[in-house]
Amino acid sequence: MGQPQHWAQTFLRSLISTAAIAALSLLSIQNTGFWVLADDEEAVTQPHQPSDRDRLAEIQTAYSKAQYPKVLELAQSFERDFHSSSKLPEVLNLKGLALLLTKKPDAAANAFSSALQRAPDALLGDRNWKNYVRYNFSAALLEAGNPSDSEKEL
Repeated sequence: MGQPQHWAQTFLRSLISTAAIAALSLLSIQNTGFWVLADDEEAVTQPHQPSDRDRLAEIQTAYSKAQYPKVLELAQSFERDFHSSSKLPEVLNLKGLALLLTKKPDAAANAFSSALQRAPDALLGDRNWKNYVRYNFSAALLEAGNPSDSEKEL
């Protein structure tokens, strides 16, 4: 009776080892920004490309820490890398706010205008968000010395 039990234990250990090796075949090394795809033959390293959501979160974090030059730098990079992203209007709004807070109201007004042009109208939340951006646009126009244009946006 000891023999079948020994065989079963050996089989289970082998099965567990195989499952562990399979689970480790795809490793994410997030601290270095690289994905390592490993197999029995060799490891292939590819750079991890952040998504538009990752980049938006990075911009939001910089904005929340009042790092406006960093917001502007990241927003410019986002526009270049994700020019057709659905997140672009949000980035443009943050860019406009950073420009407004760094006393560049004309550039801020341009960013808010671009955000409004690219934002969808499909959902109620989108319309509410657009009203928020319109208010920001109006504030930038007022700061730029265009009170009549500012009033039109409200």
